[in-house]
Order: sequence, then structure tokens, then C-alpha cells
Amino acid sequence: MTTLVLMMVTSQVPDQEITALFEIYNNTNGAAWQWESVLLNGPRWNFTRDGDGNFIDNPCSSGWQGVTCSRSSQLCSMQACQVTQLNIPFYNLAGSIPSHIGDLLLLEVLDLSSNSLTGSIPSAIGSLIVLQDLQLQYNFVSGTLPVSLGNLVSLSKIIIDDNLIEGSIPSGISNLVAMRYISFYSNLLTGIIPPGVSQLMFLEVLYLDFNALTGRLPDLFDSPILTHLWLDHNLLTGSIPIHLSAVVLRMLHLENNFLTGSISNEIGNLTSLRHLLLDDNQLTGSLPREFGNLINLVTLSMEHNLLTGSIPSGMGNLVQLDFFTLRSNSITGSIPNEISQMTALTWVELNYNSLSGRMPHNLNSLSLLEFLSLEFNFLTGPIAGIGSLEFLEILDLDSNLLTGSISSAIKILTALETISFDHNTLTGSIPSEVGYLVSLEDIRLVGNLLTGTIPEEIGSLSALSSLNLDDNMFSGSVPKEINNLFNLHTLFLQNNALTGNIDLVLNSSVPQLLLLEVLDVSNNLFSAYYLKGIFFLPIIKVVALSGKLAKLIDAEY
Repeated sequence: MTTLVLMMVTSQVPDQEITALFEIYNNTNGAAWQWESVLLNGPRWNFTRDGDGNFIDNPCSSGWQGVTCSRSSQLCSMQACQVTQLNIPFYNLAGSIPSHIGDLLLLEVLDLSSNSLTGSIPSAIGSLIVLQDLQLQYNFVSGTLPVSLGNLVSLSKIIIDDNLIEGSIPSGISNLVAMRYISFYSNLLTGIIPPGVSQLMFLEVLYLDFNALTGRLPDLFDSPILTHLWLDHNLLTGSIPIHLSAVVLRMLHLENNFLTGSISNEIGNLTSLRHLLLDDNQLTGSLPREFGNLINLVTLSMEHNLLTGSIPSGMGNLVQLDFFTLRSNSITGSIPNEISQMTALTWVELNYNSLSGRMPHNLNSLSLLEFLSLEFNFLTGPIAGIGSLEFLEILDLDSNLLTGSISSAIKILTALETISFDHNTLTGSIPSEVGYLVSLEDIRLVGNLLTGTIPEEIGSLSALSSLNLDDNMFSGSVPKEINNLFNLHTLFLQNNALTGNIDLVLNSSVPQLLLLEVLDVSNNLFSAYYLKGIFFLPIIKVVALSGKLAKLIDAEY
């Protein structure tokens, strides 16, 4: 009687489907699967057989973990049921997907993501003609995408990110008329993006980034529903289309390709854009003034191109912009005062261009700014407009034509970690208020016309790792307070007019300059160098000393 009941129970699911589950379990080292809580997620898969070799358990009536069926488990104990969903991500599957997967004919969802699957995707997967959701991401699946994927006419989502898939994307992808979401991110795909992808009228998301795809951009920029297009880090060529009307597009990633040509004025039609990344291409021409229409932009990155012309004043309209970089182009003209209207900015990189004129006096309006890099331009006049940027961490103004002094108002910038004013024409002294900048790790003032003494307040900067004051006109003695900089790795004071004795404790029972790796105080007017412990310092690599009357004293005092 018992055997009869068990056979009735198992008869409610087609034998080929139970066999398919068994093959999946067997092929992927089911004995080592990492199961969820039985109480919360249902029993583990059970392939025990009776004396006649029949399976005694039913995945549908028993409610096996990760298995969903066409009826409830209660109904499946009395009526025929078939498997409709297989959701077993993070279960530690290891091995290949068996061809028996094609026997789950009513499967709508297949999620085997975040496991350790290997081998290729079986062509039998093309038999799952009602499949709507296929997820194999974060495995080690290799081989090519099977041509049979083109049979999955009900498929609306396919995610195969972070695998080892190679070869081309099958042209049959154009058959997937219900498709909304395609993601093949981070594989080894080559060849062109099939033109048929532009025929997928319901496509909302296309992630093909971090592959080796070639050819031109797909014709998707007039899609009325496309929201995410990530084609970055490929080998794509050609230009960005002239006609752009994808009015709901929110994310456009085209960085790290070989795109050429100019940016169309119709970029201003993409008014829903939140993130626009075009960096590391070979784009030319000027920035269209229509950029000012993109009022929803949060990220705008166009560094490492060949762009020319000036920054349009209309970009001041981008009041939600957080990240803005034009690094390494050939942008000319001045920084527009309208930048002060972009009050959400936290990161600005305009370095390595040919910008001229003065720093905008109203940069103070960018109260959230954390990173400001303007180095390697032709900016003139004083350092301006930064006196109240209390969140500023990086201030890099290297290699410009800046003049004037370093203001004592710098004390307000208490979050500063790096000050880099190298190779300008700054005059005056280092204000003693620098001692308020307790977060400073790096001070670079090389190649200016700074005078006066090195303020003793520098000794209070306990986080300081690098102090570089080379090639100025500092005078007086080196303050003993420098010995308090126990995190200092490099100290450069060469080519100044420093006098007296230099008195540094490089090794002692009291932790002082124990981390110092490079010490260069050459070409000054020192009388003597008192370097306690110089011969025992464990990591110092370079010591450069000079002077007519200089003598090195390894003093014990």
C-alpha cells in the first residue's frame, strides 16, 4: 500500500522533469550544495528510489528548495504539475549545466547565478520556449552563446555577466521580441553588436561592457523606452550618431572605446540622462552648448579625448551634477563663472587642458566640493574662491601661472588631505594657519618664489606623509617640530636658503621620523646636520646633504 501511494505521489510530475532535476543535481556536485533553511525554504532535493527504481519524492508536492511548479504543493499532490521556476543562486553548484535542462518544457525562470558552474551553455536550452528569465551571472561558464538562444521568443531578461563566454553575439537575438533586459557584462565576447538588437522594441537595458566587441554603435539612440546603455570597455569604432532622441535614456556609458568624431548638438535631447561617460575615446570638436539642457545629469566624464573649444556657460544649469571631469583634452578659454551654480558638485577635474584666465572668484558656492584639480593649465592671478570649502580634501593647482600669496584663510579647509601648488609663481610665506589642517597628508609647493621661514606649526600635522618645499627661497632654520611628524615618508627641502643646523631625530626610543624613506636637504646653507640614528634607520633609501661647511653628525643626545 505504501509503495502504491508513493508511486501516485511521484506520478504527478513528468518523469523527464524529475530526471532533469536529478541530472542538474548530479552534474553540479549536489552533495556539496549549500542549502538554505529547510524551515523557511522547504526541504532539500531528494532522489531516493524505491525497489523498482522509481523516485519516491515529488519536487512539486514536497516544495523542494528553489523549485516552483505550475500549481501549489497541495494541488500538486493530486493533480499533474510541471516545474516552472528553478531558482538556485548561491548554492555552490560546481560543474556543468546538463543538456537535460531542455526537458523542463514549461520553465519560465532559470536562475543559476553566483555559483561555480563551468563548461558551456547547452544548445538544448533553446527548447525552453516559454522561458522568460535566464540568469547565469557570476559563474565560470565558457564556450560561445548557443545559436538556439534565438528560439527563446518569450525571453524578456537574460543575464550572463562575469563569465568566460567568447565568440560573437548570435544574430538570432533579434528574434527575442519580448526582450527587455540584456546583460553580457564582463565576458570575452568579440565581433560586432548584431544590428538586429535595434529591432527589439521593448528593450530597456543593454549591458555589453567589458568585452572585446568591435564595429560601430548600435542604432538605439532613438529608442523611446531604452533607459540603460553600457557599451564601455570594448573596441568599438565610428562616431556617436548625429540623431539622438532617446528621451528616457538615463545611463549612457561609452567610455574606453575608440570612438571618433564630434558630439552631436542633439545630445541636448537626452534630457533624462543621469550618467554620461565618454572618457578614453578619440572624440574631437567642441562641447555643444546643448549640454546645458541635461539638467538631470549627476555624472559627466569626458576625460582623455581630443576635445577643443571652451566650457559652455550653459553648463551652469547642471545643478544636480556631482562628478565632472574634462581631464586631458585641449579645452581653452576661462572657467565660466557659472560653474558656481553647480552646487551639487563634489568632484571637478579640469586638469591637463589649456584653460586660461583667473580662477572663478565664486568657487566658494560649491560647498560640497571634495576634489578640485586644475593642474597643468595656464591659469593666472591669485588662488581664489576656495576659502570656505570645508569638505575639500584634494586641492591640486600644479603647473599654472598663479601669483600672489597663500592666504591665511586656508585654515578653514580642515578636511584637506593634499595641497599641491607646485610650479607656479606664488610669493610670500607659508601661513602659520597651516597648522589647523590636521588631515593633511601631502604638501607640495615646489618651484615657486616662496620666502620666509618654515612655520613650526607644520609639526602639528601628525598625518603628514610627504613635505616637498624644493626650489623656493625659504630661509631661517628648519623647525625642530618636524621631528613630531612620525608618519613622514619623504622630506624635500633642497634648493632653498635655509641656514643653521638641521636637527632631526631619525631613530630613538621615542617614535619620531622612523618611517622616513627620502631626505633631501641639499643646496642650502646649513652649518651642520644632526641626524640622530641615521645609520640605523631601517627603511631610508635616499639621503642628500650638501654645503660648504656641512658635516654629518650621528649624534646621541
